[in-house]
Amino acid sequence: MINVAVLNAGCRRTRTLCAALADAGINVLLVEDLGSIDVQALKHLAPDACIFAAGRLKREQLPLIADLQSGAPSLMLAILPAEDHVIQAGLLDLGINAYVIESISPALLRTIIEACVRRYAREQGLTAALKDSQVALERRRVVDRARCLLMERHGLSEKVAYRQLQSAAMQRGIPLLELARQVLQDATH
Repeated sequence: MINVAVLNAGCRRTRTLCAALADAGINVLLVEDLGSIDVQALKHLAPDACIFAAGRLKREQLPLIADLQSGAPSLMLAILPAEDHVIQAGLLDLGINAYVIESISPALLRTIIEACVRRYAREQGLTAALKDSQVALERRRVVDRARCLLMERHGLSEKVAYRQLQSAAMQRGIPLLELARQVLQDATH
């Protein structure tokens, strides 16, 4: 079951929206006014999505949405009463994952939310994989710099320098990365 928080931004039909969500089989964890939402409480609830029910979303409310996105990151959707290209562009710039115009059927609403939840989960997985790759690459760069330093200073081959780093790390009982950092630090002193 998909769990959502509905954040009211001047919508007079929040009850209707919540009923449509319930009809679509979506669990509403929280209904709160956008201006009075507690970011930590929202983060603790960990909804699958935050839905902004906008009746008269104003440009000055956009920073509130940005604060929510940074403080309690989750999938963010907006339901707007009508086309408003300025607000739509502002929402997309803030990282809103999708927006729809009011008056859609519960079935279509569920389909949109399910698709967005799946896509958001996929994007989060890709972001985590990218971060892991960047960390691994940086570790590799540090070890390679230490290996090159040993090669230059002692006239060693690449293979021998790497083996010496591995051996020294094992003898000291420290990770290879930590030893490589020590070698580089010692070289600067």
